[in-house]
Amino acid sequence: MTATSDHMIDLTPAFHFDFELELAAELFCAAAPATRQRGRSTRDLDTALHDLEPQLPGPGQQLDKYLLERPIGIGGFAVVYRARHLLLDTTFALKLLRPSVLRNRPELASLLGEEARMAAKIHHPNVVRVVDVTMGGAHSYIVMEYISGPDLSAMLRQKGLLPAKMVMRIVGHVAAALRAGLSQQLVHRDIKPSNILLTREGVTKLVDFGLARSHEIRVDHGAVVGTLGYMSPEHMENPQAVDHRSDIFSLGVTAYRAVTGVLPVTASTAAQALALLRSQPITPPHRLNPKVNVEVGNLIMWMLQLDPARRPRDYDTLIAAAEQAARASPAAGRRSP
Repeated sequence: MTATSDHMIDLTPAFHFDFELELAAELFCAAAPATRQRGRSTRDLDTALHDLEPQLPGPGQQLDKYLLERPIGIGGFAVVYRARHLLLDTTFALKLLRPSVLRNRPELASLLGEEARMAAKIHHPNVVRVVDVTMGGAHSYIVMEYISGPDLSAMLRQKGLLPAKMVMRIVGHVAAALRAGLSQQLVHRDIKPSNILLTREGVTKLVDFGLARSHEIRVDHGAVVGTLGYMSPEHMENPQAVDHRSDIFSLGVTAYRAVTGVLPVTASTAAQALALLRSQPITPPHRLNPKVNVEVGNLIMWMLQLDPARRPRDYDTLIAAAEQAARASPAAGRRSP
């Protein structure tokens, strides 16, 4: 993978190559299963799928031109299968809207199509490609590039923490993916470890622009979409007002979790999370983990500023800062200020 595209992360070959080797080695050692979403086994997911909704298609069933091989993830409104295109003999990930959800909210079929159209506009090596979509009829689904490696959430469950240098490089790659989305007027709105996939070759891929909304599309009824714990303060307060800086905050939370093992704040409601953020200063990550150097800690804290205007102003700035922090000297033997 080379940094030749205008949308790709601007890294020197050595920087990128070292990262890919390092990440691939971590993945090999972790030996994380391809099954994502809560780290369940294939049998567990098959059972959960049947218990959740018996009318959902199971492994071995055909959906149009796709053979469903096995479920790889179950979410609140959709199930993701590993599927094989029967004519191309190629493996994809097929995201099927749950029938019960569709019955209660039929408008989700058009939203699914909107998701596919928006995501299909993004052509970037750090973004999972959308290749097909079907809406209406018996089933509504999106077909995406299949990634065999684990997501960042599964990797963190296995390893606990990741080296700060590696986390900075993941931050840079995700920022490059978000920059490509922003070029299409898209904000992701749900940056978190489970939406960051890691290939066996050491490439970081961002998935699920399903919560993204074009800047031209209004978020109806003030609904808050995202994942509590990773949301920016402005997202929790007014979801219609978020811009790319909200994704920068969520990426900062993800980096904080990856190097410390904890979230900046833990709350059960958005109101509680907002109150904690405003009343208790976030502990710098280099104070919680002495292996995190000050440069990395300061960058994460910059991303976590409560005021969006005080965060990195754009993705170019963030990518450059992440590269610089990744190159900083290790924190071993140093004391945090």
